[in-house]
Amino acid sequence: MLRKKEFIPTELKATLALEKEEKKEARAKIVELEAQMTKATMEAVNPSDDQSRNPPSPLDADLLPQGVLLKSLIRNLKKKVHHLRKKLKKMEDDLQALRENASEVTKEVTYLQNVHMKDSASFAIQKRIFKKEISELKKSASDKSWALTMKIGTLKARLKMTKEKI
Repeated sequence: MLRKKEFIPTELKATLALEKEEKKEARAKIVELEAQMTKATMEAVNPSDDQSRNPPSPLDADLLPQGVLLKSLIRNLKKKVHHLRKKLKKMEDDLQALRENASEVTKEVTYLQNVHMKDSASFAIQKRIFKKEISELKKSASDKSWALTMKIGTLKARLKMTKEKI
């Protein structure tokens, strides 16, 4: 019983830790994609004045593949952000469900442990009572046996004396 009690919370703790780690990763990815989306939007809306006057240097150039439009990149980033938010929401719901399940399991384990303890205590009390009764019966049987042995011995002696008289 104790092993099962230890196993369930350990398994739930591991699952909760994994869920939290995935949640953190998803949030980090959302932040990263939002930053990329904001940067791309800002560059598309407000090109810097330095770039309009001077041709961009190879160091300032965006690392966009050739032929990829900025609007499609922004749209793709928005889709990724939306998808990751949905995934994060699902993970949060799953995490909440796991927490509720963990609390229910903990309640059940506590209840079963209490029932087990009560049953163990009542069993120990009954066992003690039966042992006491058995010891009293043994003593009584021993006393009766001794008394009967003495009575048999006395009767044998009387029988012997009666035979001698006859």
